[in-house]
Amino acid sequence: MRAEEAVIFCLLEKPSLMMTATVTADDFTVDGYRNIFQAMTELQQGYDVAAVLSQLERNNLTQSAQLAESIFSNAVASPARFDKHCEEMKNESIRRRAMQIAFDLQMNLKEREKGDHVGDAIQKLMQIGQTNRNHSHTMKQAVRAAVEAVEAAMECDGMVGIPTGLKELDECLGGFHDTDLVVIGARPAMGKTALMVSMANSDVSCGIISAEQDAAQLAARFISSHGSVHSQKMRTATLQPEEWTRFSSSAAVLANRQAYINDEGSITLSKLVQQAREWKFNHDIKILYVDYIQKIKTREGVKKYEQVGEVTNALKNLAKELQIPVVALAQVKRDVDSREDKQPKIGDLSDASEIEKEADVIMTLYREEATDSETQRQGIADISIEKNRHGPTGHVATQFIGKYFQFKDLPSNVAQFGGAA
Repeated sequence: MRAEEAVIFCLLEKPSLMMTATVTADDFTVDGYRNIFQAMTELQQGYDVAAVLSQLERNNLTQSAQLAESIFSNAVASPARFDKHCEEMKNESIRRRAMQIAFDLQMNLKEREKGDHVGDAIQKLMQIGQTNRNHSHTMKQAVRAAVEAVEAAMECDGMVGIPTGLKELDECLGGFHDTDLVVIGARPAMGKTALMVSMANSDVSCGIISAEQDAAQLAARFISSHGSVHSQKMRTATLQPEEWTRFSSSAAVLANRQAYINDEGSITLSKLVQQAREWKFNHDIKILYVDYIQKIKTREGVKKYEQVGEVTNALKNLAKELQIPVVALAQVKRDVDSREDKQPKIGDLSDASEIEKEADVIMTLYREEATDSETQRQGIADISIEKNRHGPTGHVATQFIGKYFQFKDLPSNVAQFGGAA
């Protein structure tokens, strides 16, 4: 309670500190202090002591107004230690909430109540383990945050998210952004998994839900992509000496990467969410990859489009909860194969309407050489940005080296066959 009183005094003494406050109304245990704090946040144009007292009176909180006046009249803390007071108060709040979650879990398990109580408890513990965000802002605070975001983008040359590994794609997207759900759709054999591997083959800590391939197969793709080692020669162990060197070197590098794989073939949505939370809590993953949406199992007896809706909704919520990007692969309907223009659109995604509602970015992948062996566009993969909440849509042509599972920026000498549209 001493920390709560100190926080209130500092905010009354120096209102500008509200801009840096890391506590919320829910962190207060004393009703009077909570009422005073809420009155301050209600005064959107800023406040002084008189304004706070008037606001409390308008809210019929006379006792809280008297308490505020008493606190302000008796110096109880130094504004210079405001951050310390907030930290002490926040830690106590976290302790109380954790104890309540543990108590609720114990009671639910003891009484055999139905539900995923362990999963719910993990989610709640992770939420309180993070610094609570204040979701009520003045326009001044919002503008300041926007300016800071632009300044941060300037410092990193526009790359505010996690790089995709493709320069032109990064220029359109600014990388993968925290809290975003990114969906990449394509027909089978177009290279969806290879694109995911190419994007994940970096030093960024990541988690991979691989419902399509087992961990060893996926790791082999990573080695091939990282070291430019021929995948077929790896499978048949017919590598030349210099290829064995690249293979060994890449395997050693990748063995030390902060990447985590779950290869359960029929993984349920609840297990996926639980696994991602575990990776975030234990390893602080920065991005999650899912291969692929239609393979994730939900409740029994649910129609396919409803399953896809549940999965995409859960993945978006997971991205927001863990404050990371979630990149999920998706299947495209076979109808696209009968069209003259085979580059998939949003509507070609299986159960597209459910995906379109939740995804922040939707991209589709197409390689003309996969359907036309005579094409002049050999080794070129087209990525179409169909939806982008952060910027432009359009096409990006990339180089695809199938034997290495690699996607690269298109060399200038083949630009005439592709490029941004």
